[in-house]
Amino acid sequence: MNKDVGVKNGCFEFFVPELSGGEDERKFKVEVTSELETFFLFAGFACAAVSAVLFFLSYYGGAELDSFRWHLKTAGLITFALGAVMALLYKATDNYYIMDGSSRKILFNYRFLWFSKVAPVIDFFDLYAIFVTAAAVREDCLTYKIVAVTKRAAVITLSDYERPGALAVLNKKAGAMAALAGCLYAECPEGGFFFIDHAGGVINKIVFDIK
Repeated sequence: MNKDVGVKNGCFEFFVPELSGGEDERKFKVEVTSELETFFLFAGFACAAVSAVLFFLSYYGGAELDSFRWHLKTAGLITFALGAVMALLYKATDNYYIMDGSSRKILFNYRFLWFSKVAPVIDFFDLYAIFVTAAAVREDCLTYKIVAVTKRAAVITLSDYERPGALAVLNKKAGAMAALAGCLYAECPEGGFFFIDHAGGVINKIVFDIK
């Protein structure tokens, strides 16, 4: 592994952190929100909002709605029931990565209702680095996420996007993950976007470009 690293506008060196603690640090999970979970969440909120509007119109709408009040109440009940179903489906869906020190792999756990599956993602041996990077959701708003870079310079996102206030927590979690995997890690600076300098699938260095 080429451990040559560099940083623009700062001095955040990559290193292999030491694994500390007991058995609790040999296996832990990192929660992620899947597209299915996001759909159920937003669909549930949308149904609740529509239901509230329909109930409001059925009770407080003008006289021109008198002949539609029963229909509005029925539609409100239906959308409320749909929202409740979406909420239950959201609670019945769970996805997370597992850092497994026993198998020396990153695993992905997927659960929806009664179906559950754990699949290997990558061996620790194939990891080059795990760290946090900034990600711009729009020009004036930064978020942060944990990523893994493989020895072939592929990037795997290992966490949800978090607000700037969570940077310290994410850095700590990424450090623990890198320690367990035995790969490189560097603390992400505020506003630090990473860049991989590689050629032919071989990584020369990783740099943070601070915006």
